[in-house]
Amino acid sequence: MLEKFLKVIERDGLVSHRNTLLVAVSGGVDSMVLIHLLKEAKLPFAIAHCNFQLRDKASEQDEAFVRATAHKMDVPFFIETFNINNYATKKGISTQMAARELRYGWFEQLMVKHDFDWLLTAHHLNDSLETTLLNLAKGTGLSGLRGISSGKNNLARPLLSFTKEQIIDYAKREHIEWREDTSNHSTKYKRNLIRHDVIPVLKEINPGLLATFRQTQQRLQATEVFLEGVLQEKSNNWVRKIGKDIIIDFKEIDNIIVLDYLLKPYGFKFDQVKNIMERMAQSPPGKVFYTTRYKLNIDRDSLILSPKHSINEPFHEVSIHWGDTYITNGYIELEIDVKDRDTPVANASSVASMDLGKLKFPLTLRKWRDGDSFYPLGMKGKKKVSDFMIDNKIPLNLKDRVFVLTSSDDIAWVVGHRLDNRFKVTSNTQKICFIHMHLHDQSI
Repeated sequence: MLEKFLKVIERDGLVSHRNTLLVAVSGGVDSMVLIHLLKEAKLPFAIAHCNFQLRDKASEQDEAFVRATAHKMDVPFFIETFNINNYATKKGISTQMAARELRYGWFEQLMVKHDFDWLLTAHHLNDSLETTLLNLAKGTGLSGLRGISSGKNNLARPLLSFTKEQIIDYAKREHIEWREDTSNHSTKYKRNLIRHDVIPVLKEINPGLLATFRQTQQRLQATEVFLEGVLQEKSNNWVRKIGKDIIIDFKEIDNIIVLDYLLKPYGFKFDQVKNIMERMAQSPPGKVFYTTRYKLNIDRDSLILSPKHSINEPFHEVSIHWGDTYITNGYIELEIDVKDRDTPVANASSVASMDLGKLKFPLTLRKWRDGDSFYPLGMKGKKKVSDFMIDNKIPLNLKDRVFVLTSSDDIAWVVGHRLDNRFKVTSNTQKICFIHMHLHDQSI
């Protein structure tokens, strides 16, 4: 086992005395074998132990055992005690999920504080099979079917190709002591139910279950890596960012796996992705979907994702008084400048050139409202601002951030989009009021 272990850690780049390793050690046989193998490989490491206080005296005995082991091996030892039940209740999650969040959060703190290069855990092949079956029972995709990954970034799992039986055999052969967690025998936990009741039945069907699972796992992992590479390359053509907003052009997206890949980073579940896919083929656009962090609008040819905090923040009205040269509402800035009639009129959408004599101060900068209407420059007659935005294909998410500049009760400028015809510069204009818009939030 040691020879195979050395090949694994060499493959993963762990074989270096310059590397500093932090090992998660519960005191169970898996983690005890892992640190024994590291000691045999003469690699420097430190031990981190979590006391979740779930088994009364047994938890304290686990801590004392791991502490004594660290002392015997003459390696650094870190301990943290957690009130896991309070945390789980507060977050509304299971004890197992709470334990995972707490321990990995603490491990990350230790990695940063003490400048460790790698975090090592003692997950093995049986753990990965259990994870696959558990994910399959709950519903999953490719990443869930391939089980536990061998690691990423600075996380490594060097025992993942070993079975539980191999680990126990090695521990007995090398006279390694370990602690037994009695909760591992309770089938009230789903993972234990799979371990004790489901896998034995599968082994009756296929005695070589773990070996064939390992082959399947390797194929699935290779498929996942290949698929992610292809999708990542393709996504550069489909996804762009405008300020805080993410725009996904979906004209060429006709596969739900592709859409799931693109939306998963923003918290969308597969059922939501299916609904979004169906809505993309329908008209008119306008359907909205939410995650805890994002709002998704289905526009004509694109999906527009906006961070929810940028949507829900209030926009305050701001007044422009005669003589003001600058105002801001925190999202856009307006610079005001008055010049003679012979100054060339600006054509950019970010600049309004208005007849000063037609403006009634103070002007007001506010968010557009339902029922607002104006006389768009270059068009005949009156038009609702809402209809103007539809005609000009202003994306749905940006409609929440469209401002108007009013003179008295009249809209003089739909800011950044269109001047009102009543305030345009004419041959009778004596002074021109130039208002330049600059964006704080580039997605407006």
